[in-house]
Amino acid sequence: MTGSYYAPYSFIDWRSGRVKPCLIHEINVPSDIIWEILTDLESSQAIMPEVESIEILSDYTHGFREGVKYKEVVKLVEFLGFKCELTVYKSVIEVKHNDDASRSAKVAMTLGEDFKNTSIVWTFDVHDVPPTSCDDDDVERGLPSSTNLVFSFSLQAGGVCDRLYYMLFGCYVHKVTQKKLQHIAASTEKVALQKMKERLSTKEEIDDQEPTIIITEEESHRLAIQGVASEKLK
Repeated sequence: MTGSYYAPYSFIDWRSGRVKPCLIHEINVPSDIIWEILTDLESSQAIMPEVESIEILSDYTHGFREGVKYKEVVKLVEFLGFKCELTVYKSVIEVKHNDDASRSAKVAMTLGEDFKNTSIVWTFDVHDVPPTSCDDDDVERGLPSSTNLVFSFSLQAGGVCDRLYYMLFGCYVHKVTQKKLQHIAASTEKVALQKMKERLSTKEEIDDQEPTIIITEEESHRLAIQGVASEKLK
């Protein structure tokens, strides 16, 4: 059964000013597709429509790798049920860890002077769920029954004012961030399902094509000699 549920290690620490909302979202899509979407900065606006623009601040030749920095301009698209267009913050994000093999990544965010003492770390992990009740068609295609997408968003207040803010509004921040993670997971699922549909469509087109017979020059020459010999025998 697909859907989202809160991870058991999601919590609010009032004394230390730490807020850590976590979410697990199950998707019926292979994990490599989901990982490709999450580590492609060009896909960010597809799964996070509130991201107005992305600016790469470091070398991105080798893609989403440790040390890559980029800046996001985030706008508020809805407030109290009303649609709006308001830039709320600009964040600088740095990739702290990326492991394609285990499909795990961690990024650190800086929101500017207003939250300069707040440490923000976002981790995401993608895991295959072993097939349990796949239909025969899925088994033939080698698709897992589903994939678990695990989001963890940790905010640690550093200064006195920041800690006081999270002590007073930590529950609200936790709820809003939790909802935000759920929205990102749902958007990721939508994009992933579309990519999987395109992949399967391409595979079916390839399977339907007539096999191409490749003949080397040596083989062509041998067949030509056999043809001449056959004509002489006639």
